[in-house]
Amino acid sequence: MNESSKLENLFVEITNKCALKCRHCSSEASPSGQEHISINQLVALIDQAYQMGLKSFTISGGEPFLHPDIKELLKYLKKKDISTCIYTSGVIQEGNDLIPFPDRLVDFLRNGLVHNLIFSIQGADSLTHDNITGISGSQIITLESIAKVKKNLLPFEIHFVPMKLNYLEIPQVINLAEQLGANQVSLLRLVPQGRCLDSKEYLLLDRKTAEEFESYVKELTAQPQGISIRLGTPFNCVTESEKVCSASLNKLLISASGEVFPCEAFKFLKGLRNNIHNTELRMIWKNDILLNHLRNISLKDIKVCGDCPSIESCRGGCPGQRMLYNGDIAEGPEPYCKYILAT
Repeated sequence: MNESSKLENLFVEITNKCALKCRHCSSEASPSGQEHISINQLVALIDQAYQMGLKSFTISGGEPFLHPDIKELLKYLKKKDISTCIYTSGVIQEGNDLIPFPDRLVDFLRNGLVHNLIFSIQGADSLTHDNITGISGSQIITLESIAKVKKNLLPFEIHFVPMKLNYLEIPQVINLAEQLGANQVSLLRLVPQGRCLDSKEYLLLDRKTAEEFESYVKELTAQPQGISIRLGTPFNCVTESEKVCSASLNKLLISASGEVFPCEAFKFLKGLRNNIHNTELRMIWKNDILLNHLRNISLKDIKVCGDCPSIESCRGGCPGQRMLYNGDIAEGPEPYCKYILAT
């Protein structure tokens, strides 16, 4: 490992409890989720990461606002002057009721504690969204939370996971996000892991739908939009953006059970990873075999992809997808490879 490497971006799933039960959830979060990282463990984790160069802390779950100590966590991050983002469904469970953000929560967030809230909207049509979340009426609650956030001038974005059930609604979701006042829409790639495995034939884009999705993306990115649209490096095979994947370079993800992953795309390795509960984060960052493999591999080392004329632009696609489908990050191609789709 390059000794100058800094862990600048840390993503932490602080709980696997969630009022929803989304079909595609990689964390398999649910109302019955019992795992969470304690506030003492989170503070210790932040202190360790801070010494390693931490600049940004992204909180997810599950639903982060169901963690019993979320307010204490946010206060501590502010004290350390660390940029903080929260991924949320906007659906809060109080007893047997599902409600939007309570006014007391929004008032608390107004104290400069969060730099960005990122809401999940999985369909412009409420039936599509609710079908994916598994909870009837969930989109209405999410939209009510967004309205409260917007009214109080809190910055927020929308994220959307294209899948068979919703990819045709991408333009409508972007229009909805613009109407809601979101700063950005992010399209996040679905990985066949977690709960997605229970119905992947209904969720994962096949060759035909992947081609249609690629066409949508090219059309959207070719024209000026009223809102920023982000496709991260997992979509490199579609966008050929030449973006460098940051997994293990300056980013890590920690699950609610304490396992450490290069990023979200590697959560299919659940149960096989180093864990913060028995190994210091600095030692994992320095010595983990997979993390170092990701740091040291060159594009030319990727089998099949290395000699491809598009390797410098697509960069072999998503390394997590390469490992999932081929057993090794050093072996390509990955499923969205345009040469595979063309055959």
